[in-house]
Amino acid sequence: MKLDNKQKGNTEKVYACLLVYDITNAQSFKQIETWKKNFLEQAYIEDTEKFPFVLCGNKSDLEQSRAVSTQDGERLANQHKMLFYETSALSGKNINEVIQKIATIGGDSETVPSIQANIANKALKLDLETQETKTPPTSNSCAC
Repeated sequence: MKLDNKQKGNTEKVYACLLVYDITNAQSFKQIETWKKNFLEQAYIEDTEKFPFVLCGNKSDLEQSRAVSTQDGERLANQHKMLFYETSALSGKNINEVIQKIATIGGDSETVPSIQANIANKALKLDLETQETKTPPTSNSCAC
């Protein structure tokens, strides 16, 4: 993970960090410590010992393809004083819980609703930006 200057500017108001690995990909799990280190080196965090991190093992719906055990995820999270969840973006398992936890640990009770709205707005914006614009076919072209 390398933050460019634009991203560095965005980290000035970071309240928490969510580190996500794919439970079906051991290599992604092995990168977590590097990602955390890179984040701390490049973000403007005053107290790195108290800064909240959440570790998520995603794709928990693919249990049959699991390459990283729940215990390994819990162990790493405990070792680095991170909260731990297993999530599934496909089924929605623990997604709301993670967002709620990030909003809660990242702000005080007065800012939680605005942080949650901001997270939801950014997530929606990112999703919309990644979708390709599809133009309808002209009458002379194939619709396939």
